[in-house]
Amino acid sequence: MHRDTPPVDPALDALGHFAFEWRAAQGWWASPGGRELLGLPRAPAFVDNAAWWACVHPDDRARATAAATTLHQGAERCQCNVRVLAAGAGPRWVLIRAQVDQSDAAAGPQRIRGTITAIDDVEQDFLAAHRPELCLVEAVDHAHIAWYERHGSLVYGSATIAELFDLDDPTGPWEMTTVFERLAPLEFERHCHDLRVARRAPDARQATHVTYYRVSRRDGSTRDIEIRYRIVDAGEPLRTYGLIFDVTATKALEGKFQDAMEHAGVAWFERDIATDVVHGSRSLWRLYGLDPEIQPLRFADLHQRIHPDDQGPRPLHDQISEAARREQGGRPGNGPSGTVRYRVKREDGAWRWIEVRYVTRLDGHGGGSVSGLVVDITAAQEAAEAVRAGRAHLLLALEAARMATWQWDTTDDLVQSSDVLSELYDLEEPGPWPIQHFIDRMHPEDRPRIESQLALLLAHPHDEMLSTELRLVQADGSERWFEVRGRSDGDRIIGVSTDITARKHAEADQEHLRRQLQQAQKMEAIGQLTGGIAHDFNNILASVLGYADLAQKRFGDDMPERLAGYVHEMQIGARRACDLVRQLLAFSRDEGAELSPVAVGAIVDQAIRMLRPTLPASIVIDIDHGGDLPAVMADPVQLQQVVMNLCINARDAMGGAGRIDIVLDRTLVTAARCTSCQQACDGDFVVIALRDSGPGIAAARQLRIFEPFYTTKAPGQGTGMGLSMVHGIVHRLGGHVRLDSAPGRGTTFEILLPVTAAVAADAPHASPNATAGARRGDILVVDDEPGVVAFVAEFLELAGYRVERSSDPQAALDHLLAGERAVDLVISDQTMPGLTGCELATRLRAARPELPVILMSGYSATLDAAGATAAGARAYLAKPLDPDALLEAIATALAA
Repeated sequence: MHRDTPPVDPALDALGHFAFEWRAAQGWWASPGGRELLGLPRAPAFVDNAAWWACVHPDDRARATAAATTLHQGAERCQCNVRVLAAGAGPRWVLIRAQVDQSDAAAGPQRIRGTITAIDDVEQDFLAAHRPELCLVEAVDHAHIAWYERHGSLVYGSATIAELFDLDDPTGPWEMTTVFERLAPLEFERHCHDLRVARRAPDARQATHVTYYRVSRRDGSTRDIEIRYRIVDAGEPLRTYGLIFDVTATKALEGKFQDAMEHAGVAWFERDIATDVVHGSRSLWRLYGLDPEIQPLRFADLHQRIHPDDQGPRPLHDQISEAARREQGGRPGNGPSGTVRYRVKREDGAWRWIEVRYVTRLDGHGGGSVSGLVVDITAAQEAAEAVRAGRAHLLLALEAARMATWQWDTTDDLVQSSDVLSELYDLEEPGPWPIQHFIDRMHPEDRPRIESQLALLLAHPHDEMLSTELRLVQADGSERWFEVRGRSDGDRIIGVSTDITARKHAEADQEHLRRQLQQAQKMEAIGQLTGGIAHDFNNILASVLGYADLAQKRFGDDMPERLAGYVHEMQIGARRACDLVRQLLAFSRDEGAELSPVAVGAIVDQAIRMLRPTLPASIVIDIDHGGDLPAVMADPVQLQQVVMNLCINARDAMGGAGRIDIVLDRTLVTAARCTSCQQACDGDFVVIALRDSGPGIAAARQLRIFEPFYTTKAPGQGTGMGLSMVHGIVHRLGGHVRLDSAPGRGTTFEILLPVTAAVAADAPHASPNATAGARRGDILVVDDEPGVVAFVAEFLELAGYRVERSSDPQAALDHLLAGERAVDLVISDQTMPGLTGCELATRLRAARPELPVILMSGYSATLDAAGATAAGARAYLAKPLDPDALLEAIATALAA
């Protein structure tokens, strides 16, 4: 330095940054603006330490001298905030920045330069302009939270990781071992063990894993950290993400924040418009990644480092130069000023965001200067971009989840919302909207409840929370379900609406399936119950009807007329009871009827011919045979019973007058549902559709009408078994029943029977009576019901057979196996205590294969004709026994 006093920079003074300088041999110097701020006289140019420090408030001198001492102890720069005492004015806060400009290896600093800035003016404006960025930096750094993501052996994350783990690379990515080898001794081994345990956990990907470690830094200090992480992929490569918290003492946070601010730094610059030469602080060159010793530079050189997307069509320095030329020959004054932000490329290739606040002074001769401040705002820009990306991701997530945020200002009664709400609520007009606009579109059943909840929330804004489900009517008349949650903070209610229409439909489908299952289980239980009852009834009826038939056969010609009438009525009543039992069995299970290919048209015609005489002439029956239809596998008698029961049901519903239309057709059914069993039905079916002109059936009754004994008829007018028998027979044939009915428009039953490729056979001719001729043979009758044994034995004796009786199946088997009874045939009941009829037949077949066995049963859930034959029986008869069928089965078995 060859001048006695440093040069004065008018631009810096104009910006409120006043230069000062300390020289070991001369003392302290300040620019004119700085002298005025400090209250120093204009002369002499240099003042001693006493005069200089006298300008500093007594309470702040220790802090100021401590900051200056750091420069004498080897620091390159320092800064501090102090109050100065200007003459005739109160204390003013200033920011003093200083750096060593010349130093002697032995004597220490020889010259220190810096700036004094009145914080009350320029700095306060700067802080206000950058408050969001600074608040974000302060919040993150104050919390000392680092985020990271590990992918295999690499760790990506925030720069805080480098600071926490004392890493050289501040930005990453880092090798996993590089990061975690900073853990204290044995801590890295424990970390690896914890990670292995977490990866093997059943809920590895759902749980939040929390671990604590101690970090050893190279300077000998330690830090305690907490790691909270989730596992994305527990395989190879391992992927995790989480947060790292510094949980050491919070007293160190202030120093960390100051260190971050020092890294951020503030630089000043001045550009000469005429020569395009730029002067500035060393920090300016560091911001651009240049060597501070290479100055001055031309602004065009710096402009080349600006990102192409940020340069614009006309560079700023060109605009300023043009403004200076326009003012050539005029008076000096201010030119363009403002704030710009752009990215610059450093020598290492990294891009940094900077903010430039500048003012222009024109000299009126085509020149002048542009001066200002440059701040590195990279962290703030990246944070802002992260916030924008986070908001975009949040909005995308809300949209994907069919959720919309909204805010109701209760003062002006307007609702504002995210764009998603317009789509969800099918709103055509743009917002904001009055709250009544939404209330009017609510389903009428929901509106009073919602209005009441809103009134309660407004009356108690801090005690109540809105949480409800409602329906909105769309423009096309459809309804959509929404879950609405909101909370008041005084004059506003803020909340979120979620479209739950799909969930509601799923819940309705689930409830429908539950009812279907319940109905199917109920029908199954009723079937099991009726089957058990039928067994007991059949044994009773076997005795009653058998003895009535026996009385008629033995004493028919000798009975008084009145007694013969009594017996006849007993037979009629017993046979009616037998029909009822058969209907119960038809509902509960297959009675063992043999199925054969039948023509549905012929069956329907036969059923109507038998039924027509019993129907009033006021009922019209019309049959549409539907052309040439394929056959179905069925028992002709049972299928006739189905048609007759449906016709009788229609007759009773119409009150004796009306119309029955029967339509036969073939149809391919897809995704249909059976009304009686509530199961899905698909396939190729022959359909018997029977439609009546009756009053119809209410929806609430349509599931119950297939239950046994359920009837809406007056007492004594129906058993309630007609449609339950239809249900049992049709489903036993592999078919289904569909019902279409509503009050006031009649009822249509559709019987769906699977198509078969077999051809319907002609009606068989009657075979000769196998029971004719004399009957001889010894027969053993086994049944645990003594009444059945007695009737069968006496009937067979009357027919000419010799009969032995037994009510104990085990005793009968023992005698037969021991050869104590010489019999030609065994007739046994199926369901008996201790030993079933099948077991008796199987044992006899093994020991005496020549001895034929006939099985009979009132009901068995596990036995039919095929099962009896497989057990070794020659025939299977259902109770109550048909006497002619019994004699024919005996004759056939003995003849074989």
